Amino acid sequence: MPRALCDALTVGLGVALGAVARYGTSAALAPWGEYAPLLVINIVGCLLMGAAKPGPFWGTGFFGGFTTFSAFAVATATSHAAVAAGFTAAMTVGCIAAWCLGDAWHRRNSGRRQARSGA
Repeated sequence: MPRALCDALTVGLGVALGAVARYGTSAALAPWGEYAPLLVINIVGCLLMGAAKPGPFWGTGFFGGFTTFSAFAVATATSHAAVAAGFTAAMTVGCIAAWCLGDAWHRRNSGRRQARSGA
């Protein structure tokens, strides 16, 4: 099988599993309201992307299928202006902060692993 096709199938499998995880998470968090599930999903996805530095299956695939910019865009576009502004600010700040926190965790733990291995 050509490498590009194998990579595409790997990413596709990750996307499918991530979308199922997003659906389950959204359903579990539905009692929290319309916006909370989207915030939690995208913030958790950004945190894990920053921490894991994943490859195609987990990065583009699973986390790409798990997080959702399109649902965020629809929720923002169909909300009252003040709600949309607050939601946009919370999503933007929350996602960037989560990625930075995950990245800091990754760098800190990568340094520890290198020190233990003598690298």
